[in-house]
Amino acid sequence: QFLYFIAVDMFWIFCSVSIAVVVDVNWTEFLGKHNPEWTDIFNRWEDGPFVGNGLVGGILITNGSRLEIDVGRSDIWDQRHPGTNGWTPPGETVFMQPRLPVGKFFIDIGRNISSINVSLDLLTATVSGTVRGVDDIELSLFCPYSKPSGLVLTYTSSVTKGSAITFVPAVAMPARKPIPDNYLYNPNATCQKMPKSGLEITACTQQLLSGGDYTTAYSIVETTTGNGMTTTTVTVSIENLTPDTSTAAAVNNVVDLVGHSATFRQQHISHWNDFYKRSFLSIAQSNPSSESTILEAFYWIQIYKFGSATRPNGTAVDLMGPWYQPSGWQLYWFDLNVQLTYWVTYTSGYLDLADTLSQLIHRGMRGLKANSNNTGMSMSTGCTSDLNCSTSPFIGQIVGNLPWVCHNLYQQHSRKPYPENVKAVREMVIPILELSLRYYANFFKFDEFGVHLPFTLSPEYPNQNTSGYDTNYDYSLLTWGLQTLLQYGDGIVNISYWRGIQSQLVRGPVDDRGFMVSNATPFAVPHRHFSHAFAIFPLRINANDSLGLVTSKNFDNLSCQNGLCLNGYTYVGSAMMNGIAGYSDVALQRLIGLLHSLIHQSTMYSEGSAPCIESPLAAASVVLDMLLHCNDSHVVVFPILPQEWSNISVANVVCYGGLLVSASQTNHQNNWITLNSSSSTSHRTITVLCDIPQPVIASTTLTPVPGGYQILLTPGEVVTIRTASYPAEYIIRPTPSNKLQHHYWGTRSGNKTGL
Repeated sequence: QFLYFIAVDMFWIFCSVSIAVVVDVNWTEFLGKHNPEWTDIFNRWEDGPFVGNGLVGGILITNGSRLEIDVGRSDIWDQRHPGTNGWTPPGETVFMQPRLPVGKFFIDIGRNISSINVSLDLLTATVSGTVRGVDDIELSLFCPYSKPSGLVLTYTSSVTKGSAITFVPAVAMPARKPIPDNYLYNPNATCQKMPKSGLEITACTQQLLSGGDYTTAYSIVETTTGNGMTTTTVTVSIENLTPDTSTAAAVNNVVDLVGHSATFRQQHISHWNDFYKRSFLSIAQSNPSSESTILEAFYWIQIYKFGSATRPNGTAVDLMGPWYQPSGWQLYWFDLNVQLTYWVTYTSGYLDLADTLSQLIHRGMRGLKANSNNTGMSMSTGCTSDLNCSTSPFIGQIVGNLPWVCHNLYQQHSRKPYPENVKAVREMVIPILELSLRYYANFFKFDEFGVHLPFTLSPEYPNQNTSGYDTNYDYSLLTWGLQTLLQYGDGIVNISYWRGIQSQLVRGPVDDRGFMVSNATPFAVPHRHFSHAFAIFPLRINANDSLGLVTSKNFDNLSCQNGLCLNGYTYVGSAMMNGIAGYSDVALQRLIGLLHSLIHQSTMYSEGSAPCIESPLAAASVVLDMLLHCNDSHVVVFPILPQEWSNISVANVVCYGGLLVSASQTNHQNNWITLNSSSSTSHRTITVLCDIPQPVIASTTLTPVPGGYQILLTPGEVVTIRTASYPAEYIIRPTPSNKLQHHYWGTRSGNKTGL
């Protein structure tokens, strides 16, 4: 509904009362074409279909003549502390408080599995299908969302052949090797029959020397049908409480799940049907050989994966989520893994899930202070759930992890509605960020050129010269941290002190190849981590200058030779740095290269056989970053646009201040964008950079600027910018897809179609 219009240069400006973006998506059809399907045997956890409800998870694996369901729960840790239980570990928290396994269910089908046809339904978060051996199994597996401790497996098989199911508890011990000689092992789990409410329930309780026992309880109910088949329902509850109470709670949950199975199933379906509607993304190719449908499917499977890995107010996601597998990385790893894991939640609008990281940090403040000997706050690489991970002494350590986490927290809290977001950053980010920088301040060195940091480690780079200083990983994070403190910290921190430090900052060390690792260590050998280049990405301090271009090219030449990067997150860093440098097609090549080289059939990722959940999730965030970049003052629509992407639909992706951005492109032409500030309660000014030919604009206050428009957003306003040749309707629909690429994941459809 328009009130008036005026002509300005070659475009029209309108003032509008209300404009609504309609997201016209048949979610059953849209997600259905992306459901992974398995028609080949999958005998590794990396390849099998997985389910989860944000706390408990399961992975289906074929294992000779048996089906295996690995079950796990993401908050089960050992709880040892130095000096307790007669054992003092040799300085490694990974042996004190590692993640612990739960166990496996096995279904015996009589002989080796001969064929399989299984799918993962994204819209209902359910695995179902047929497995054939001597006995044919029709199965269904899901983790009820409204019963976080639960898992339900149903399968139908022949009565005469029978398909026995057994549960084998795992051994509660660290997976990292070698285990110290003086390690005291936890006792084995004990299983007992605990019938209740007419159900035969088995409860397997794992006692821990340090307390915090956990129990897996399950019932097996068989129903024989008239056609000679037996339906078996296995109802599972995994509880992690205190001695005795975990067993009682698990048994009671099984009774509740069985007694109200239909209700829990309906609640589960309702949750997942709503879950995907926070935002929308669909991309289509300009030529048949493009793989954008595969990439689109990959993106939505990562949204499913994160929603299965945690839940609001739940456990923060580590390297494996609820899908436990043996790994040397059984803690929270903060030199990259955790930070990358959470990137996908911010622009996509899953801020309640992102908050699990913020909650972890705030609960662990005592540990963060202790890590720095109470001279600030810090964290090293591997941290326990209470954030025990000392960086003392400062010199020669990896120190920048906590400021980097603060950058994640800023990305989350700054996306709350304006001006609530400013308050949230001041309360939830600034106090921790200031203490992390105060830890740096204990070691500042000053000379006639400015302030310097003594030697610290850049994560994983080999043979760093210990005589160096100003490691770019730390120096760039210090630079970003000071900017953020000064912008948001008035009245909270000592502004005059930090402004004085900022005035003495010098640029991080560089050479003719761009940013160095430190002033004594060039970036001169292939390296999977991009920490030396943080000023380019993710901090974007030197994103668009010549130094950024040189750094990006050097990183890509060394770490992605011939387009083959060293590991998963190397592809992620290369994609973003190439995109920021203007090489959009190379950015897409890096994403597709990752999918084909290192991502497993299920979209899981591992190094060796150890799960590393971060790289696929971070790759999904790159897809979002290619379509939208925003900060507190700018919104850039379609900033990294490969030639292959001809049709794009984006709806309700979230920018600073809770601004919702939607946009449409058809045949390489941008049709329209909308900026929805309905959640804001105060005016603010932003600059929107976009390429809309012959624009027709609806806004109350707008000023043209190079490449776009400066807009004064009023509370509740929806600004639209559309090309004059496009009708005044703002409808988001899925883009055309390549049917040959439907159901690619699982048993990769390329193996069947010749792609």
